[in-house]
Amino acid sequence: MNPSEWLGAHIRTLRYRRGLTQAQLAYKAGVGEKTLKRIEAGRTDAPRPETLGAIAGALGLRSEELFAEAEAAAAAEALQTPLPAVHQLPRPPLNFTGRLRELAELQAQLDRHNPSVVGIHGMGGIGKTALALLVAERWSERFPDGQFYLDLQGATSPMTPTEAMLHVIRSIDPARPAPTTESEVAAAYRSTLRGERALLLMDNAASREQLDPLLPPEGCLLLITSRQRFALPGLYSLPLSPLQSQESQDLIGTLAPHAKSVGEQLATLCGGLPLALSLAGRALAERPDLSPSEYASRLADDHGRLRQLDATDASGGVQASFAISYGMLDRTDQRGLCALAVFPKDFDRAAAAAVWQLSDEQGDARIGTLLRFHLLEWDGAGEAARYRLHDLVRLFADARLADEDRLLSSLIHARHYLTLLQHLNRAAQSGAAEESLAVVDREWVHLRAAFEHCCRQAHSDAEAADLASRAPDAAFVLRLRQHPRERIAWCEAAARIAESRQDRRLHGRLLAHIATAHQQLGDSRSALRLCSLALDLAVGEDDRPTQAYALVARGDAYHALGQPRLAVDSADQGLAIAQQLQAHSEAATALKVLAWAHHVAGDSGRAVQCAEQSLPIARALGDRVLEAMGLLALGFALQAIGQPQRSAKHGTDALWLARATGDRRIEGYALLLSGDRQTVDEQLALALEIAHEIGDRRLEGNAYLYLSIIHRQRGATRASLEHAERAVEIADETGDRALASRALVALGMAAVALHDLTRAIATLDEALQAAREVGNLKQEAAAEWL
Repeated sequence: MNPSEWLGAHIRTLRYRRGLTQAQLAYKAGVGEKTLKRIEAGRTDAPRPETLGAIAGALGLRSEELFAEAEAAAAAEALQTPLPAVHQLPRPPLNFTGRLRELAELQAQLDRHNPSVVGIHGMGGIGKTALALLVAERWSERFPDGQFYLDLQGATSPMTPTEAMLHVIRSIDPARPAPTTESEVAAAYRSTLRGERALLLMDNAASREQLDPLLPPEGCLLLITSRQRFALPGLYSLPLSPLQSQESQDLIGTLAPHAKSVGEQLATLCGGLPLALSLAGRALAERPDLSPSEYASRLADDHGRLRQLDATDASGGVQASFAISYGMLDRTDQRGLCALAVFPKDFDRAAAAAVWQLSDEQGDARIGTLLRFHLLEWDGAGEAARYRLHDLVRLFADARLADEDRLLSSLIHARHYLTLLQHLNRAAQSGAAEESLAVVDREWVHLRAAFEHCCRQAHSDAEAADLASRAPDAAFVLRLRQHPRERIAWCEAAARIAESRQDRRLHGRLLAHIATAHQQLGDSRSALRLCSLALDLAVGEDDRPTQAYALVARGDAYHALGQPRLAVDSADQGLAIAQQLQAHSEAATALKVLAWAHHVAGDSGRAVQCAEQSLPIARALGDRVLEAMGLLALGFALQAIGQPQRSAKHGTDALWLARATGDRRIEGYALLLSGDRQTVDEQLALALEIAHEIGDRRLEGNAYLYLSIIHRQRGATRASLEHAERAVEIADETGDRALASRALVALGMAAVALHDLTRAIATLDEALQAAREVGNLKQEAAAEWL
């Protein structure tokens, strides 16, 4: 109150004590009733002294006594009235670290757009309040009339908008009589803030409905933090993500500088979550007996990580923080969140809906709920959107998943992805190879996890056994995306299941898949043995498709072993069955194998014919991998008949297709054909790199043979000799007599150039013998002439 108000209130009090009405006191003092009324209301800034003297006399007092009593009453009332509280901001954390991008972004918004509402939202423990306090402290000078702080308790017992507005009103004007209705509170809130430049930090907001009434008048700023994502008029919204690795390490270092050696590991294990990082740093600071590496080892254990990141009961920990958000969900959404723990990597909407056993529309609604509560992270938008659980949220959710629910969710996850694998395999064979392989690449972690789960459960779950045993049947895409050794492991696991279930047809097909994988490794002997076993089973079951597949694969193994006649015989049988079954893909593969076999036998003209016959079939099927194989066979055959330009052209085309489809093996062989004098060294080096990467020993041997030839042409005889020796070793290891014949010729020529005629003659004798075994008359004649 101002002095006039204090004086008027005191006169009114004295009048009440003497039992006088305003009219009676006015008559007794000889003043107007309206004048007395204005004086008692404090609306007269400077009453005339004679008027006040007359009123004092009517009350039995002297003027100076009236003023003294008024001042004493004012002082007593002032002692009972709380002072305004307009600077309420708690201090930001002293070890606040990082968030430079977010701070710059918020500052830019304030400078350029002057927003009236700013929201900082994110998952529990992400550091929303810490950032908001720092921002509010830095902006306080822009809002000199007050900086107010209130925890809206949105995650536990949400405060009503009326309670929040009353807090602001009382903070600014503590002596103001409390409004009695919600509309009066809202009016007083707006009136109190009008014309002020105040910052209102409303921490831990619950919803749009809680905040709508709190929107302040122009000139004020409402700064919000929330675990939920919502929209408000004029809101600038800033989502918080986990800290980057270096920021995370810096935060740990503020509490535990001695943990620098394991800082990166701790940052990863805490998932960049500031609460977790702070708790980890605190644990190391408070436990001098605990070495950083020992603590990091404890955190690395998934089963105990959240326990290690718990704090005292008073301050809570990561689990307590997550539990608050978890408790805001209804029971069905809680179970849905826990089921997502079976995903080892990010996933799409369809996969989530499948695991939840919901329709796409229902699944989308649940994803929206989890996103709103920041329990789900995401990238992209629309059909490209991908979702994931933060690592620590995944551990939290998994701990709340009952064993039977985990098994069920894992089986549904496996069913979804292994069914998708078969669909992608069919699509790839029908001409959509690039698109299908892109999906396989994106979902590979899930596909592998699905297969491994089914293998573990195959003994007790019939569906898991069926899914695992049939997964390697997606041979087309798996050949392009799996290392042959992993494909062998998959097929062998599936074959054991098929054998235990006495599914001879599937067992035979899987053996043929294992054979082709061994062939990719250059282990043609194992491939030949497995093809024979697959054929026995296929014939016994009258499984004609597998017979064709195994016969063609056996022909490929024979050609690689330098036995072209047997290769032609086996591939011809496979071709005949494929044509009867109208299995066009297998027919084209058989023609490709025939082309290679004839090439090895030295009949390059026939090889060209077979390769050219395979290409229209591959192109009609839209099978770019098969087309690349045909181009490769055609290119090598043309090289052998002295058409280097056409050969290089087909090699370049095969190389482009191989890279487009991701077929590293074809890429490696195409590099042997497509180089020119300027790039040949680079391309042969890359071919060797690919051979080592995929484990193809025959590709490695051929690359060394080409290097030997190139170095001999350049006069680098010693290097030519060394490369030829390496090629001969690989040919002997793999049993490839055709490669042995050509590599021995190269070695003999290098020995001649080095004037080591004894070695040259012995080597060329071996080359002649190998050429006779292969049946390649041209190679035999060349060796004999040399």
